[in-house]
Amino acid sequence: MPKFFKWDRFFGWLQGKGLMRANYRGDTIPTGAGAFFLTGSIITWIIFLISGLGNPDIIVRLIFLISVIGAAGLIDDMLGEKDFQGFRGHFSRLFKGRITTGAFKAIIAFITVLLVIDKTPAWAVVIINLGLILLMTNLINLLDLRPGRALKFFLLFSLLLLLSLPSFLIYALPIYLLSLFYLPYELQGRVMLGDTGANLLGAFLGLGYSYGLSLPVKIILLALLILLNLLAEKYSFTRIISGNRVLNWFDRLGQG
Repeated sequence: MPKFFKWDRFFGWLQGKGLMRANYRGDTIPTGAGAFFLTGSIITWIIFLISGLGNPDIIVRLIFLISVIGAAGLIDDMLGEKDFQGFRGHFSRLFKGRITTGAFKAIIAFITVLLVIDKTPAWAVVIINLGLILLMTNLINLLDLRPGRALKFFLLFSLLLLLSLPSFLIYALPIYLLSLFYLPYELQGRVMLGDTGANLLGAFLGLGYSYGLSLPVKIILLALLILLNLLAEKYSFTRIISGNRVLNWFDRLGQG
């Protein structure tokens, strides 16, 4: 594993910021490691923007979206209450006059995505694109319950994007490269992405889908995302994954 990045120092920084949380085994480890992806991706996209690589409009939207979504996720990692999860848990408290960091993050995400997506004359398309980004962001976050799961499913879901829009590879390149160096540490159970990373990965995918998929595929995917997000309100993804031989193999792949 290349030593260009001071991992122990980075883990210490997370710990110093209070970004420590018990994992599924009960071990307290650093979380919020998505900050590694947040800073690395934004720096790379800025370099792309300066050097003229890629579409500047897409890069600016990516930088704005990922900066805000990632920062909101970092706040949730630092201050968030984890005794309740999901839309129902957070928004039921919001309706009772108590705003949680999760509800705050969802509101910020909604406003940010609304600012970022293309405003076409067809409002149905705007709503579909809005739904794709928000629901994909939430789905990747819901998957982030086992070592490497969120990142592995991100890589799997990104294949659909790259098959539909190969030119989007240049924007995904920093995330792919950073994953090579980061993923082994998470698979060893030494660190967690946290909401910072999971939300960032989902938002990136959602924005890519809004650009790269045909309208019929978008509608099918949106319906699937609605179903999966509703399913997560009642059932455990971990139980579903562990009960399927293929998904369970993929979920455990590479774990120490």
